[in-house]
Amino acid sequence: RLRDRTGWSAHLGELHGREVVYLTRVATRRSIASTVHVGTRLPARRTTMGRVLLSGLPEAEIRDLYDDAALAADSPPTNLADLLKQVAEDRREGSVVQNSVYEPGVASVAAPIHDMTDRVVAAINISAVALFTNDAELNGALKAEVIATAQAISQDLGSHDLGRHAAGPG
Repeated sequence: RLRDRTGWSAHLGELHGREVVYLTRVATRRSIASTVHVGTRLPARRTTMGRVLLSGLPEAEIRDLYDDAALAADSPPTNLADLLKQVAEDRREGSVVQNSVYEPGVASVAAPIHDMTDRVVAAINISAVALFTNDAELNGALKAEVIATAQAISQDLGSHDLGRHAAGPG
């Protein structure tokens, strides 16, 4: 339904170490799209779903996954302090929006899926072609649809604190 309401590809993924693994994909019906196949592994710290999943972890677990050497790369965050700052901001926001950040020409919006214990167990996102959307739509109607869908799935999993999920855990 998320794909049908937004017109863009919808995905569900979970965190495996420092990577987000795509478990489900419902492809857009448009002729131009970003294609991420089921089973794809992408760096959590750089993708919308991965960032949402990291925001559900306690700081100690993030420190166990990353150190400055593991983050020293060609794109930010390149140190643990910056990653922890980004995770805290993502946690407060309760969703992540990126436009041509990880992959040029691809825009994405993600939100967390919570279980009955309020733990983040998965994330969903939509991927759009950046030329066919804009920041206002990404941060407005598309973000609202992704968050509403994540809340509905969370409720189906037994989560009861949906108001808190809109603003993020913690």
